[in-house]
Amino acid sequence: MPHLFEGLTAQIPTGAVGLITGPSQADQIIRNGQADLVLLAREMLRDPYWPLRAARELGHAVSWPVQYVRAAPAGSTARPAGNLPRLEGQLTEQQAVVER
Repeated sequence: MPHLFEGLTAQIPTGAVGLITGPSQADQIIRNGQADLVLLAREMLRDPYWPLRAARELGHAVSWPVQYVRAAPAGSTARPAGNLPRLEGQLTEQQAVVER
């Protein structure tokens, strides 16, 4: 007998937490649809540059904050100055409530 809720999803963004330490592990969680977001806690305390290292290990080009380019891996580029009005617009869009 099929389960009453089989095939139904709550369509609520879901985050994965706990014992996620490697870039490939986090990448697979997202790619396999196991979560919409990976949250890192202790690993970020251990390695605050984890996102930059993860991008490099996964083969993604990433720019570094201007202040850190001297310490960045060879060939790294500086991140351009931010566009505050554009950022504010994006935040406003994300906070907007969609009426159904």
